Amino acid sequence: MQGKKHYQEKLFSSFQLSSRVPENNFYRQLREALDLSILYKLAKTYYGGGL
Repeated sequence: MQGKKHYQEKLFSSFQLSSRVPENNFYRQLREALDLSILYKLAKTYYGGGL
């Protein structure tokens, strides 16, 4: 007896960008070398309140 397979796409998929970026990536190294936390404080007034 031959059955029919019903394909249903996943609604959500698990994807983590950090696992796809190599450890020696330039931007990873840059993030570790620079302290950009001041930018969050300076830009806070330009963004909404969030959730």
